Amino acid sequence: MKIKKVLPWLPGILCEVAAIVFCIIYAAGGGREATMYLQLIAAALLPFLVPVYSLISKKPLTPALSVAAAVFVFLASDLGSGLYFYDKFTWWDLVMHGAFGFLCCLAVFVLLVRWGGARLNPAGFMVIILMFTLGVAAMWEIWEYAVDSITGGDSQRVAESIAQGKSPLADTMEDIIIALAGCAAFYIALLIDKLCKYRVSKLLCGFSGFVRDEN
Repeated sequence: MKIKKVLPWLPGILCEVAAIVFCIIYAAGGGREATMYLQLIAAALLPFLVPVYSLISKKPLTPALSVAAAVFVFLASDLGSGLYFYDKFTWWDLVMHGAFGFLCCLAVFVLLVRWGGARLNPAGFMVIILMFTLGVAAMWEIWEYAVDSITGGDSQRVAESIAQGKSPLADTMEDIIIALAGCAAFYIALLIDKLCKYRVSKLLCGFSGFVRDEN
Protein backbone atom coordinates (compact mmCIF):
# COMPACT_ATOMS: atom_id res chain seq x y z
CA MET A 1 0.00 0.00 0.00
CA LYS A 2 2.79 2.40 0.88
CA ILE A 3 4.50 1.75 -2.47
CA LYS A 4 1.27 2.52 -4.35
CA LYS A 5 0.97 5.82 -2.49
CA VAL A 6 4.54 6.79 -3.36
CA LEU A 7 4.46 5.77 -7.05
CA PRO A 8 2.42 8.81 -8.29
CA TRP A 9 5.01 11.10 -6.69
CA LEU A 10 8.04 9.20 -7.99
CA PRO A 11 8.42 11.02 -11.35
CA GLY A 12 8.46 14.36 -9.54
CA ILE A 13 10.92 13.14 -6.92
CA LEU A 14 13.29 11.78 -9.57
CA CYS A 15 12.91 14.99 -11.57
CA GLU A 16 13.81 17.10 -8.53
CA VAL A 17 16.82 14.89 -7.76
CA ALA A 18 17.99 15.30 -11.37
CA ALA A 19 17.56 19.07 -11.06
CA ILE A 20 19.78 19.13 -7.96
CA VAL A 21 22.41 17.05 -9.75
CA PHE A 22 22.41 19.45 -12.70
CA CYS A 23 22.64 22.40 -10.32
CA ILE A 24 25.81 20.83 -8.93
CA ILE A 25 27.13 20.25 -12.46
CA TYR A 26 26.32 23.84 -13.38
CA ALA A 27 28.09 25.15 -10.26
CA ALA A 28 31.12 22.92 -10.90
CA GLY A 29 31.36 24.40 -14.37
CA GLY A 30 31.58 27.90 -12.94
CA GLY A 31 27.92 28.82 -13.31
CA ARG A 32 27.04 31.90 -11.29
CA GLU A 33 23.57 32.90 -12.52
CA ALA A 34 21.11 32.59 -9.64
CA THR A 35 18.20 32.42 -12.08
CA MET A 36 19.59 29.19 -13.52
CA TYR A 37 19.43 27.42 -10.16
CA LEU A 38 15.92 28.75 -9.61
CA GLN A 39 14.83 27.61 -13.06
CA LEU A 40 16.18 24.08 -12.66
CA ILE A 41 14.59 23.56 -9.24
CA ALA A 42 11.28 25.26 -10.11
CA ALA A 43 10.85 23.42 -13.44
CA ALA A 44 11.27 20.08 -11.66
CA LEU A 45 8.09 20.83 -9.68
CA LEU A 46 5.95 20.40 -12.81
CA PRO A 47 5.44 16.60 -12.50
CA PHE A 48 4.11 17.12 -8.96
CA LEU A 49 1.04 18.92 -10.35
CA VAL A 50 -0.50 15.61 -11.39
CA PRO A 51 -0.50 13.84 -7.98
CA VAL A 52 -1.37 17.12 -6.22
CA TYR A 53 -4.43 17.52 -8.45
CA SER A 54 -5.35 13.88 -7.88
CA LEU A 55 -5.04 14.32 -4.13
CA ILE A 56 -7.18 17.47 -4.03
CA SER A 57 -9.85 16.30 -6.48
CA LYS A 58 -9.96 12.72 -5.18
CA LYS A 59 -9.99 11.66 -8.84
CA PRO A 60 -6.56 10.21 -9.77
CA LEU A 61 -5.10 11.27 -13.08
CA THR A 62 -3.07 8.85 -15.15
CA PRO A 63 0.58 8.66 -13.97
CA ALA A 64 1.55 8.82 -17.65
CA LEU A 65 1.14 12.60 -17.41
CA SER A 66 3.67 12.79 -14.55
CA VAL A 67 6.14 10.63 -16.48
CA ALA A 68 5.70 12.71 -19.64
CA ALA A 69 6.15 15.94 -17.68
CA ALA A 70 9.28 14.60 -15.97
CA VAL A 71 10.84 13.57 -19.30
CA PHE A 72 10.00 16.96 -20.79
CA VAL A 73 11.54 18.84 -17.86
CA PHE A 74 14.68 16.72 -18.07
CA LEU A 75 15.10 17.47 -21.77
CA ALA A 76 14.00 21.12 -21.73
CA SER A 77 15.42 22.32 -18.42
CA ASP A 78 18.19 19.97 -17.27
CA LEU A 79 19.75 19.31 -20.67
CA GLY A 80 18.50 22.41 -22.45
CA SER A 81 19.52 24.97 -19.84
CA GLY A 82 21.76 23.08 -17.42
CA LEU A 83 24.00 21.62 -20.13
CA TYR A 84 23.45 24.45 -22.64
CA PHE A 85 21.81 22.25 -25.27
CA TYR A 86 19.91 25.31 -26.49
CA ASP A 87 23.25 26.90 -27.39
CA LYS A 88 24.92 23.72 -28.65
CA PHE A 89 22.06 22.61 -30.89
CA THR A 90 20.10 25.31 -32.68
CA TRP A 91 17.17 22.93 -33.26
CA TRP A 92 16.81 21.93 -29.59
CA ASP A 93 14.62 24.92 -28.69
CA LEU A 94 12.22 24.27 -31.55
CA VAL A 95 11.90 20.57 -30.69
CA MET A 96 11.14 21.42 -27.07
CA HIS A 97 8.45 23.93 -28.02
CA GLY A 98 6.91 21.34 -30.33
CA ALA A 99 6.99 18.75 -27.54
CA PHE A 100 5.41 21.30 -25.20
CA GLY A 101 2.55 21.87 -27.64
CA PHE A 102 1.86 18.13 -27.80
CA LEU A 103 2.17 17.57 -24.05
CA CYS A 104 -0.01 20.55 -23.14
CA CYS A 105 -2.72 19.36 -25.55
CA LEU A 106 -2.58 15.92 -23.97
CA ALA A 107 -2.92 17.34 -20.45
CA VAL A 108 -5.87 19.56 -21.43
CA PHE A 109 -7.49 16.63 -23.23
CA VAL A 110 -7.30 14.42 -20.13
CA LEU A 111 -8.62 17.19 -17.85
CA LEU A 112 -11.51 18.05 -20.18
CA VAL A 113 -12.55 14.41 -20.29
CA ARG A 114 -12.43 14.29 -16.49
CA TRP A 115 -14.64 17.39 -16.37
CA GLY A 116 -17.29 15.94 -18.66
CA GLY A 117 -15.84 17.27 -21.90
CA ALA A 118 -17.00 14.20 -23.82
CA ARG A 119 -20.45 15.79 -23.87
CA LEU A 120 -19.18 18.91 -25.62
CA ASN A 121 -19.44 19.52 -29.32
CA PRO A 122 -16.33 17.79 -30.78
CA ALA A 123 -15.29 20.92 -32.69
CA GLY A 124 -15.62 23.06 -29.56
CA PHE A 125 -13.68 20.46 -27.58
CA MET A 126 -10.78 20.66 -30.02
CA VAL A 127 -10.86 24.46 -30.14
CA ILE A 128 -10.64 24.66 -26.34
CA ILE A 129 -7.54 22.45 -26.39
CA LEU A 130 -5.93 24.55 -29.11
CA MET A 131 -6.71 27.93 -27.53
CA PHE A 132 -5.54 26.87 -24.06
CA THR A 133 -2.26 25.47 -25.38
CA LEU A 134 -1.50 28.54 -27.48
CA GLY A 135 -2.44 30.71 -24.50
CA VAL A 136 0.10 28.92 -22.30
CA ALA A 137 2.71 29.22 -25.07
CA ALA A 138 2.08 32.97 -25.22
CA MET A 139 2.29 33.26 -21.43
CA TRP A 140 5.69 31.54 -21.55
CA GLU A 141 6.94 34.10 -24.05
CA ILE A 142 5.68 36.89 -21.77
CA TRP A 143 7.55 35.24 -18.88
CA GLU A 144 10.78 35.11 -20.90
CA TYR A 145 10.39 38.76 -21.86
CA ALA A 146 9.80 39.75 -18.24
CA VAL A 147 12.82 37.79 -17.00
CA ASP A 148 15.03 39.27 -19.74
CA SER A 149 13.86 42.78 -18.81
CA ILE A 150 14.73 42.22 -15.15
CA THR A 151 17.98 40.28 -15.50
CA GLY A 152 19.29 41.76 -18.74
CA GLY A 153 19.37 38.31 -20.33
CA ASP A 154 18.41 37.36 -23.86
CA SER A 155 16.48 34.10 -23.62
CA GLN A 156 14.37 35.25 -26.57
CA ARG A 157 17.53 35.52 -28.68
CA VAL A 158 16.83 39.05 -29.91
CA ALA A 159 20.52 39.80 -30.52
CA GLU A 160 20.97 36.52 -32.38
CA SER A 161 17.96 37.21 -34.60
CA ILE A 162 19.21 40.69 -35.47
CA ALA A 163 22.69 39.33 -36.22
CA GLN A 164 21.13 36.85 -38.65
CA GLY A 165 19.17 39.61 -40.34
CA LYS A 166 15.86 38.42 -38.91
CA SER A 167 13.15 40.33 -37.10
CA PRO A 168 13.75 40.74 -33.33
CA LEU A 169 10.45 38.88 -32.90
CA ALA A 170 11.65 35.88 -34.92
CA ASP A 171 12.42 33.60 -31.97
CA THR A 172 9.16 34.43 -30.19
CA MET A 173 7.01 33.81 -33.25
CA GLU A 174 8.89 30.65 -34.22
CA ASP A 175 8.37 29.23 -30.72
CA ILE A 176 4.61 29.82 -30.86
CA ILE A 177 4.35 28.45 -34.40
CA ILE A 178 6.24 25.29 -33.42
CA ALA A 179 3.94 24.89 -30.40
CA LEU A 180 1.08 25.06 -32.91
CA ALA A 181 2.80 22.29 -34.88
CA GLY A 182 2.88 20.24 -31.66
CA CYS A 183 -0.89 20.76 -31.39
CA ALA A 184 -1.30 19.52 -34.95
CA ALA A 185 0.75 16.43 -34.11
CA PHE A 186 -1.55 15.78 -31.14
CA TYR A 187 -4.64 16.02 -33.34
CA ILE A 188 -3.10 13.58 -35.80
CA ALA A 189 -2.28 11.18 -32.95
CA LEU A 190 -5.84 11.51 -31.65
CA LEU A 191 -7.24 10.79 -35.12
CA ILE A 192 -5.09 7.67 -35.36
CA ASP A 193 -6.29 6.63 -31.90
CA LYS A 194 -9.88 7.19 -33.05
CA LEU A 195 -9.29 4.82 -35.98
CA CYS A 196 -7.99 2.32 -33.40
CA LYS A 197 -11.22 2.73 -31.36
CA TYR A 198 -9.60 5.06 -28.81
CA ARG A 199 -7.44 2.35 -27.26
CA VAL A 200 -4.86 4.80 -25.89
CA SER A 201 -7.45 7.36 -24.78
CA LYS A 202 -9.33 4.69 -22.83
CA LEU A 203 -6.15 3.80 -20.95
CA LEU A 204 -5.29 7.43 -20.25
CA CYS A 205 -8.64 8.78 -19.09
CA GLY A 206 -11.44 6.39 -20.00
CA PHE A 207 -12.38 8.33 -23.16
CA SER A 208 -14.11 6.19 -25.77
CA GLY A 209 -15.69 8.88 -27.95
CA PHE A 210 -18.00 11.86 -27.70
CA VAL A 211 -21.43 11.43 -26.16
CA ARG A 212 -24.20 12.72 -28.38
CA ASP A 213 -27.09 14.63 -26.86
CA GLU A 214 -30.22 12.67 -27.67
CA ASN A 215 -32.33 15.81 -27.26
